[in-house]
Amino acid sequence: MGMTFQQGSSASILTYCEFYRGENTFGGVLRIINSSPSFNQCEFYDNTADAGQGGAVAIENDSEPTFNACVFHDNSAGSGGALYAGWFSKSHIDNCDFYDNTATNGGALYIAGALEASPTAISTRIRRL
Repeated sequence: MGMTFQQGSSASILTYCEFYRGENTFGGVLRIINSSPSFNQCEFYDNTADAGQGGAVAIENDSEPTFNACVFHDNSAGSGGALYAGWFSKSHIDNCDFYDNTATNGGALYIAGALEASPTAISTRIRRL
């Protein structure tokens, strides 16, 4: 169970939110489809997409979300322990911290279709504590 942003929810801005203990196949707590919401100073932790994509967040189909000063930790998935960026997605990840996320493919981030997905990461830390 979690939250889905679909076409028409592009102007959504979430600030100082906690997203935790979500479980889903695509995006443990958030699934973003053809939308561009913004997340500011949010924390994503203990979310799971067991054999699926994006332990905390799955980004799909021409989506362009922004994550600013967010923390992603202790999330797990088959691909993209914290975040899965699917084909044709353009994520902006600024000043975020990723730690202790696990996955079969892409412990913190998994970017599908390298030529079609073009995320930007600025001042972002990916580490294991």
